[in-house]
Amino acid sequence: MSRPVHPSQDGAAGGGHIVDGPIVIGLVNNMSPRAMRTTERQFRELLAAAPCRRPVRLELFTLHDDGRLGPTQNGVQEGAREGYGSIEDLRASRLDGMIVTGMEPVAPTLPEEPAWPNLTRLVDWAVQHGIPTVWSCLAAHAAVLHLDGIARVKLPRKLSGLFECTLAPTGHPLAAGCPAHWRCPHSRHNGLPEAALRAGGYDILSASTEAGVDMFVRDVAGAASGDGAAPFLFCQGHPEYGPDVLMREYVRDLKRYLDGDSATLPDVPAHYLDRQAEQQLRRARDGARPGHGDGVLAATQAIARSVAFTHGWQSVASDIYGNWLASVAAGGASADAACGASASADAHRPALAA
Repeated sequence: MSRPVHPSQDGAAGGGHIVDGPIVIGLVNNMSPRAMRTTERQFRELLAAAPCRRPVRLELFTLHDDGRLGPTQNGVQEGAREGYGSIEDLRASRLDGMIVTGMEPVAPTLPEEPAWPNLTRLVDWAVQHGIPTVWSCLAAHAAVLHLDGIARVKLPRKLSGLFECTLAPTGHPLAAGCPAHWRCPHSRHNGLPEAALRAGGYDILSASTEAGVDMFVRDVAGAASGDGAAPFLFCQGHPEYGPDVLMREYVRDLKRYLDGDSATLPDVPAHYLDRQAEQQLRRARDGARPGHGDGVLAATQAIARSVAFTHGWQSVASDIYGNWLASVAAGGASADAACGASASADAHRPALAA
């Protein structure tokens, strides 16, 4: 299913007519059924906020099959998949760029994940045909492992919070206009070593002293990609997150611990809340015990409802995605799939090999 993200008319002088066709972006949404619509909305809002003179059309896909999504519970799965294409639909798609989301891990290692075979095929297809792609969180870890054998490292505790990141002096166009410092949400159990990424030919765009590598990039070009290289942007953080997402994840993880579904009591997200709210959450957390958590959960949810969240990273996120859309519009997708090609030109995007 496709819907315009940006208005279909150009606001520049000259009559407000469409100056070119839409940029077609495939959102490969691999989150759980309960999180799919939220993730979709986050990326729609981010693309809508990104500066772009061209309309952007979003095509929706997921790499998970129905078995991975699990049985329907209270109608969640049924509604989550509506409008989403399968991997078979993606094979025949015509895209100018892609965004591939992460997913909650369900296996000890990446190659054991149910989505691994489809994910690695998607990586190979994007490389071969020069499709500009944003790889987010677990998808970034999987792509780097598949491309260069760089393995993620498990962290002692889940990394969750809003961390200050510093822009590296690379001068890369994807970071054009970004400030020297900003704070970005991170939420993950694993991380990629900076030294290994640099040795593998990746350019580090931003990093944090506490959270490690934030964003990194590599230009790739395969045999069928035409004259230009396609930018692969990898995000270990989550610039697409809304202001309250880290809190909602914390409540979710706390409930799992209280219900006995997780052995780890989650940490309060770092550098995220004001001192009073953080202290209140820590006091509520101190009384958490598996099987005896109704009062703890209710207190935590009440604190969460009282917080006034801010969205201080939104402008930086929109600038980064605006730069990425500009690189897509410049023709990075492939020589025979230039952005805005008219239907009469029948610019056929390459199909994902079976």
